Amino acid sequence: MNTHRVLSAILVLCALLLVIACSTDEAMEEELRPRRGGDPAEVFRRLDSDGDGVLTREEFRAIPARNRTPDEIFTRLDRDGNGALSQSEFMEARQGRQDGSRGGSDR
Repeated sequence: MNTHRVLSAILVLCALLLVIACSTDEAMEEELRPRRGGDPAEVFRRLDSDGDGVLTREEFRAIPARNRTPDEIFTRLDRDGNGALSQSEFMEARQGRQDGSRGGSDR
């Protein structure tokens, strides 16, 4: 009987931790998700965690992706192929999205 209570308590605790973890992931994704009509420069600054003025592949991976991996998107947007997204490359991609066209090149 005592073992049953302990196992039940552990199960409830695991379920609660799972709910908390999922809620945190969703909140983080929402925070990073570019908002329609939002300021692309502000989104860039939030993602540029070290403040060096470019987004590295690692920093870019913080963006949740739906149909492609962040690495595939990064490669497509990195027009000059230097392994970093400048603010202008990022802004061009965002502008293309808002206009309904595709940003970046199809390398």
